[in-house]
Amino acid sequence: MSIGVRLRRHSVCLVTLGLGALFLASASQAASIQAIGYLPGGDHSSAFGISDDGSVVVGEANSSSGNYAFRWTATTGIQALSRQFSTSTSGMAWDVSGNGAIVVGMDSPGSGTAFNATRWDSLYVPQDLSAGTQAQARGANGNGTVIVGGSNEGAFRWTSATGVQRLGSLSPGLFSNANAVDNSGNVAVGVAYDSSGNGNAARFSGGTVTSLGDLPGGNFDSVAFAVSGDGQYIAGRGTTATGRQPFLWSATMGMIGLGNLGAANTDAEARGVSNGGVRVVGYDPGSPGGFQTAFLWDAAHGMRPLRDVLANDYGMDMTGWILGTAYAISPDGSKIAGYGSKVGTGLNLAWVAEIPAQVPEPASAALSLLGLASLLQRRVRH
Repeated sequence: MSIGVRLRRHSVCLVTLGLGALFLASASQAASIQAIGYLPGGDHSSAFGISDDGSVVVGEANSSSGNYAFRWTATTGIQALSRQFSTSTSGMAWDVSGNGAIVVGMDSPGSGTAFNATRWDSLYVPQDLSAGTQAQARGANGNGTVIVGGSNEGAFRWTSATGVQRLGSLSPGLFSNANAVDNSGNVAVGVAYDSSGNGNAARFSGGTVTSLGDLPGGNFDSVAFAVSGDGQYIAGRGTTATGRQPFLWSATMGMIGLGNLGAANTDAEARGVSNGGVRVVGYDPGSPGGFQTAFLWDAAHGMRPLRDVLANDYGMDMTGWILGTAYAISPDGSKIAGYGSKVGTGLNLAWVAEIPAQVPEPASAALSLLGLASLLQRRVRH
């Protein structure tokens, strides 16, 4: 099954004031959205990871013989990845390396709720990373040589030379988990618990675990889900006095809240961030109407439903499309992967969308609205 839309729109050049740089939108702007479809006998699919050029998308889909991790390209369509175990009934791909060659996720041996962190190589052969029980590989770097994730034993970093190495936590013996890694493989992000039992959005690098704090107000509870390919910007969700909210963090501006689409007291999360922190994607379950909605954020426009961006900014006919979650974005901000459903079905359908890439102006022209705004929100809690 495949649904494709591609439109071209001509408009006056617009200058967008972004994070650390000015970004210029092309006069001739193209956008598209493509349904990834289902495996044979299946009726749902969800996309979680995308390669740097947007040509490879990975995720999870069901079939007549159970759930599988999948890999998709426009040429091959959706393909189930081999399982580690003959008894497996469940597999999932969380991420793909920047070059599209290595897929990471988890596979279940089929007994109880056990998970094994899994790496699929360029020939799609699965490998158990031996990272402990309840283990999942959540992120891969640019060439797939560094993999991060978590298990019952905490956050880990894996390479073929070192095997699994534990990344530690904020307090000895307390839980941690790594959700993503930058293209260099040197910066991982996730969550680490402190001695008070609070979840802290965390940065793991060079043997050090650093808390990123939390947004002002509310109970202390934050987690990082994504890091930009350049390793400079981190996105996730924090807790405010009025509910959970997506955040964007950098070493220079600290943590800032990105707002919500609708009512507060939701579990809105940022799940992907482009280089320079220019674009952030995620979902907000408390958007107007009470439906979970995929969002796109930038400094000039704030948080907007991605469906509205495609329809209003690029003139696309979005009839029949429900975009519930945006889960990943390419480093240049042009490719976005996620899942939603077709109107009337209620069944998850993975998709990949394309919008014009962010084009940075010279650094001398850079000026950050959010850098200024962050001064007003500098009280990041530790």
